[in-house]
Amino acid sequence: MEVIAVGPAIAAIIVCFLRSPARAFLDVYLPTLLLIPEHLRWFVPGLPDIGFQHAAVLPIVAFMPLISREPWRWSFTDLLVVSYVAVCGYSEYLAAGWWDTQNLLFDLICKLALPYVLAKRFLGTADACGRCARRFVALLCTVMVLSLWEFRMGTRLFFDDFWASFFPYAPPRPVQYRWGYGRIGGPYEHAILAGIIFGVAILLAVWLWRTRQWSKPSWGWITLGIVGSGSALTMSRGPWLGVLCGGCIALIGYVRSRRNALLMLGVAAILIVPLAIVAFDQYLAGGGLGMPGALQASAQYRANLIPIYWPIVMERPVFGWGTRYWPKDPAQPSVDNEFLLQALEHGVLSLVLFVGLILWVAGRLGVYASRQPTRSSSGALGFTLLGVLVSYAVALATVWLGAQTQTVLFIAFGWAEALRIGKPLATRRQISQTPEQPPPAKRRQFPRMLAR
Repeated sequence: MEVIAVGPAIAAIIVCFLRSPARAFLDVYLPTLLLIPEHLRWFVPGLPDIGFQHAAVLPIVAFMPLISREPWRWSFTDLLVVSYVAVCGYSEYLAAGWWDTQNLLFDLICKLALPYVLAKRFLGTADACGRCARRFVALLCTVMVLSLWEFRMGTRLFFDDFWASFFPYAPPRPVQYRWGYGRIGGPYEHAILAGIIFGVAILLAVWLWRTRQWSKPSWGWITLGIVGSGSALTMSRGPWLGVLCGGCIALIGYVRSRRNALLMLGVAAILIVPLAIVAFDQYLAGGGLGMPGALQASAQYRANLIPIYWPIVMERPVFGWGTRYWPKDPAQPSVDNEFLLQALEHGVLSLVLFVGLILWVAGRLGVYASRQPTRSSSGALGFTLLGVLVSYAVALATVWLGAQTQTVLFIAFGWAEALRIGKPLATRRQISQTPEQPPPAKRRQFPRMLAR
């Protein structure tokens, strides 16, 4: 029954034939990515493990050059993405040989590089941006509603139990409890990963609401409330802090004076950050804001990761230890810090490329968004995507970049590139206020005189 994993490939081919690869990206790939667990695979001897995401993305990429003759616009971001994938693959090859490397490379290409390509190709117009954001938010609303069972009953009925009959050998994902309720993880393996993706949905929902991208104004409030509730039910502090920081950046796109907003954010950062550092140190030490119990122990666990594992990183600094071969400390078996984990698995070189990719795209987004007219849809979306990158950077200091969070991040990279090289967007208000042009005067048609 595991062959069902190739089902999205059939659906993607049909939609590509009947509509277009762009519609297959929205109608097949995004629902597959955001609604189906990533760890479900069809194991074929001698071939890379095939999952639903792989099956959905490959036909779309194959049809794209056959239907669209628009030339690809190369950029330095493309080079960073390719270099990151290549370095991670080579690192795994040095550590584990080809058979493990083929699975990792297949994952990196299908989950990172190809979604980046699709987003850069398809999300460069106003209509495509609106459709993609609405689809993303609507799918996260669906995840939240289906996860209510998990929150109350403690089992992943729709995202684990349902698929157990098709994938009997897939290990179940246990539900974690906090404050007496299940932390919803949906199809994203862990509640923290779900919190990151819900944070992205919150920022996009605000953009849709503020730029009037819904057919009914009430949909903006409703969807924002649903995805906000989904973020709350993950009960994950790292993603909450991430979306708070990212939201401060995204709000710059909705104010009249961006300079004043940046000045206020800078002053707030100068006042709050030192106090937050002192309070956090007291929290780790058990005083001040400290709350004895699992929450404080979790924060202490993450704070101790760097002094324990950084010396291990320095033993193999360039290409790392490989995905599964780094030495684990029995007291700290899980590295809940993506930047540290990146250096452990694939070396400092991959970490530099990964951080450089985030900084490069964020810098170009900031320049692009700041040059757009005040309160324009283009500028708002630019600051929204910049807020997404900031929320990721903050959250990844507390969790690994796993499951669908990887793909969503690289879709954001591609979306940022498409926005930068595409045409400026216009809000519905701007469109409605554009004066109608009078129809061109009809030219009188005279009968053609036939020469004798």
